[in-house]
Amino acid sequence: MKYLFFIGIDISKKTLDFAVRNRKELLFHLKADNSLAGLNQFQKECFARKIDLSQSLICCEHTGVYSQNILTLVIENNFSLWFESSLRIKRSLGLQRGKNDKIDAMRISHYAFRYADQATIWQPERGVISKLRQLVSLRKRLINAKSSLRFLTATSCRTGFVYIKGRNYRRPTLGRNRRVVVTLIEHS
Repeated sequence: MKYLFFIGIDISKKTLDFAVRNRKELLFHLKADNSLAGLNQFQKECFARKIDLSQSLICCEHTGVYSQNILTLVIENNFSLWFESSLRIKRSLGLQRGKNDKIDAMRISHYAFRYADQATIWQPERGVISKLRQLVSLRKRLINAKSSLRFLTATSCRTGFVYIKGRNYRRPTLGRNRRVVVTLIEHS
């Protein structure tokens, strides 16, 4: 697809820095909150400047949970989003001096313009895959809890008390709701 606009986004925990360019020059920079309200502010600014986001390539570094608001915007409006490795962006630009969020957003938008033909457009994962990921995570947590309880039980059966991270505990017992209760031994 031929893109008319290239948007670089520098994502941080609290703010989003947008740099919007066409094929010739940087059109504008906007700093907004990393929230849905901040994204609405960005959309309004693009609408006021007659920038069609459906004909734009949005490029940003993958930052995990801080990218969730952008993903919501992209899914709702079916925009083209390209997550790129920060190392690849850095290496493509060569040695650069100076660094702040505004400059990073401009560099990302320039990278998107320059390498648009190599863009890999992000696709949301299927619901089944998401559910499997959650189940695997739950399984890992349950296995860790089970092994911790085994350790507590084995240690308390041998010694009568448990020593964990600088504290002494009595032998674990079952409470009213059948949960393991471990009580701290007070030192006097």
